[in-house]
Amino acid sequence: MNIFRAFAVSALVLVASVSASGAHSHKTKTLEIVHPWTFATEPGTQTIAVCMTVKSLAPKGDRLLSVSSPIASKVAYHRGDGVLEGAAAGAQLRVEGRQTLEMSMTGDRFVLTGVEKALWAYDTFQMTLVFERAGRIVVDVLVEEVPGPQPD
Repeated sequence: MNIFRAFAVSALVLVASVSASGAHSHKTKTLEIVHPWTFATEPGTQTIAVCMTVKSLAPKGDRLLSVSSPIASKVAYHRGDGVLEGAAAGAQLRVEGRQTLEMSMTGDRFVLTGVEKALWAYDTFQMTLVFERAGRIVVDVLVEEVPGPQPD
């Protein structure tokens, strides 16, 4: 019976730890930033993309005023169809009321340039997003493993 009990406890701990890592979000009254992430990089890589989901929890939308990170000299918002930088970036990143913006490697995303160090899988770093209504939100960006080739 003790072996069964030990197995059950181990299984619960494993499930709880997997759920906790998947539930990585930052929430205010009006916005939720879900799972900010990027891929691990090689030494010498100075440009990275950061993805996340931005959910509006309020009937009125919100607009990004600025974004920064201590690991980069510059952060720009790239749309799937072009690049917006500086003040124009904030004017264009808008989440409508009760809507969700999915940011991905091939669509809308933040691009950090001037990154001075390699990012290793399972590391984290911070980004600060300042919204018109929600205010300042500091998020922890998770560095994920680069996926390997998929079997046929």
